[in-house]
Amino acid sequence: METEQPAFSPHPPWAAHPDTAGGQCLADTLAELSGALDEHLDAEEAHILPLAAAHLTVSEWQELERDGMASLPMSQGPLMIHGTATP
Repeated sequence: METEQPAFSPHPPWAAHPDTAGGQCLADTLAELSGALDEHLDAEEAHILPLAAAHLTVSEWQELERDGMASLPMSQGPLMIHGTATP
Protein backbone atom coordinates (compact mmCIF):
# COMPACT_ATOMS: atom_id res chain seq x y z
CA MET A 1 0.00 0.00 0.00
CA GLU A 2 1.44 3.34 -1.05
CA THR A 3 0.90 6.37 1.16
CA GLU A 4 1.02 9.97 0.09
CA GLN A 5 4.33 11.58 0.99
CA PRO A 6 4.30 15.03 2.59
CA ALA A 7 5.91 17.81 0.62
CA PHE A 8 9.42 18.72 1.69
CA SER A 9 9.64 22.11 3.33
CA PRO A 10 12.92 24.02 3.25
CA HIS A 11 11.61 25.86 6.32
CA PRO A 12 10.47 23.19 8.80
CA PRO A 13 8.26 24.35 11.68
CA TRP A 14 10.85 23.55 14.36
CA ALA A 15 13.36 25.87 12.68
CA ALA A 16 10.85 28.69 12.39
CA HIS A 17 9.77 28.29 16.03
CA PRO A 18 12.72 27.10 18.14
CA ASP A 19 10.65 26.58 21.27
CA THR A 20 9.16 23.65 23.17
CA ALA A 21 6.39 23.14 20.60
CA GLY A 22 8.93 23.27 17.78
CA GLY A 23 11.10 20.76 19.61
CA GLN A 24 8.12 18.45 20.01
CA CYS A 25 7.39 18.80 16.30
CA LEU A 26 10.98 17.79 15.52
CA ALA A 27 10.81 14.84 17.93
CA ASP A 28 7.54 13.65 16.37
CA THR A 29 8.98 13.98 12.88
CA LEU A 30 12.11 12.02 13.83
CA ALA A 31 9.99 9.29 15.45
CA GLU A 32 7.95 9.00 12.25
CA LEU A 33 11.13 8.86 10.17
CA SER A 34 12.59 6.21 12.46
CA GLY A 35 9.49 4.04 12.08
CA ALA A 36 9.57 4.31 8.29
CA LEU A 37 13.30 3.54 8.21
CA ASP A 38 12.85 0.52 10.50
CA GLU A 39 10.11 -0.82 8.22
CA HIS A 40 12.29 -0.33 5.14
CA LEU A 41 15.36 -1.96 6.69
CA ASP A 42 13.32 -4.91 8.01
CA ALA A 43 11.95 -5.53 4.50
CA GLU A 44 15.43 -5.19 2.99
CA GLU A 45 16.88 -7.69 5.45
CA ALA A 46 14.03 -10.13 4.88
CA HIS A 47 13.88 -9.97 1.08
CA ILE A 48 16.93 -8.36 -0.53
CA LEU A 49 19.88 -9.49 1.57
CA PRO A 50 19.05 -13.22 1.26
CA LEU A 51 18.98 -12.80 -2.53
CA ALA A 52 22.28 -10.93 -2.47
CA ALA A 53 23.88 -13.61 -0.30
CA ALA A 54 22.69 -16.32 -2.68
CA HIS A 55 23.64 -14.63 -5.95
CA LEU A 56 26.54 -12.20 -5.37
CA THR A 57 30.15 -12.93 -4.61
CA VAL A 58 31.90 -10.98 -1.86
CA SER A 59 33.78 -9.09 -4.57
CA GLU A 60 30.53 -8.14 -6.36
CA TRP A 61 28.97 -7.01 -3.07
CA GLN A 62 32.01 -4.86 -2.29
CA GLU A 63 31.83 -3.34 -5.77
CA LEU A 64 28.20 -2.37 -5.16
CA GLU A 65 29.20 -0.81 -1.85
CA ARG A 66 32.05 1.17 -3.47
CA ASP A 67 29.79 2.36 -6.29
CA GLY A 68 27.14 3.40 -3.80
CA MET A 69 29.60 5.32 -1.68
CA ALA A 70 31.13 6.98 -4.76
CA SER A 71 27.71 8.18 -5.92
CA LEU A 72 27.06 10.11 -2.69
CA PRO A 73 28.18 13.70 -2.28
CA MET A 74 30.95 14.01 0.32
CA SER A 75 28.52 15.88 2.58
CA GLN A 76 26.40 12.72 2.87
CA GLY A 77 29.25 10.25 3.32
CA PRO A 78 28.93 10.25 7.12
CA LEU A 79 25.41 8.89 6.69
CA MET A 80 26.89 5.60 5.53
CA ILE A 81 28.73 3.20 7.81
CA HIS A 82 31.45 1.96 5.49
CA GLY A 83 32.45 -1.68 5.54
CA THR A 84 29.63 -3.07 7.65
CA ALA A 85 27.48 -4.66 4.95
CA THR A 86 28.40 -8.04 3.54
CA PRO A 87 26.20 -10.60 1.79
